[in-house]
Amino acid sequence: MNFLKKLLFYKSIRLKGQNNRVILVKDGREKTLSKRTKIKGLDICIEGNNNTVKIEWPCKIDRVSIVMKKNNNAVVHIEKNCVLSNLYISGCNGDSEKMTIGEGTTINSCYAVMSGNDSIEIGKDCMLALNIKIWATDAHTVLDTEGNVQNARGGVKVGSHCWIGEDVVLLKQAQIANNSIVGIRSIVTKKFEKTNVVLAGNPAKVVKTGVNWDRAYPSQYEKEKI
Repeated sequence: MNFLKKLLFYKSIRLKGQNNRVILVKDGREKTLSKRTKIKGLDICIEGNNNTVKIEWPCKIDRVSIVMKKNNNAVVHIEKNCVLSNLYISGCNGDSEKMTIGEGTTINSCYAVMSGNDSIEIGKDCMLALNIKIWATDAHTVLDTEGNVQNARGGVKVGSHCWIGEDVVLLKQAQIANNSIVGIRSIVTKKFEKTNVVLAGNPAKVVKTGVNWDRAYPSQYEKEKI
């Protein structure tokens, strides 16, 4: 994750354009932060108009960067009780992109990219391991030989209480249902609607059904059940 170390050493809010807002929600009250505000571990850079970053408190943040380049009407919403580290969110050259991170979700390191009306939705109580990449867009245009656009629209959706293993890649149109597990180094390329499954492989497929998971170590979990 050396690229993140280089990108995330700033801790400031930089807004260029019209009606861009960074909102902190605490005890049900919203406060719009000024450009001079500094939140430890958080770097925000916005270029465009009518973009919003909303963070619900309490939330633990360490080396989190949100960058919007020439975006309009984009929203990044981080719900309360999240624990986020080494997270880089990038939006570029698009309108109305949206990224939501649900309450109680933990992220150890993740690079997330969206553009052109695409969205990334991560549900509540999810656990993302190291070196996750989320590509909700192709970023560039794919054409046929006659110049017609071939790219389908993107977007990525992760349900609630999902465990995403180390080095997993979620590509545009990927969807993971509630209570699912994605194995190490898997690449998810499509929609999976069945809940309580294990996904693994490249491309990922269902390798086990009827499962769930807990954050405790197996030995700890067994003791707690006794």
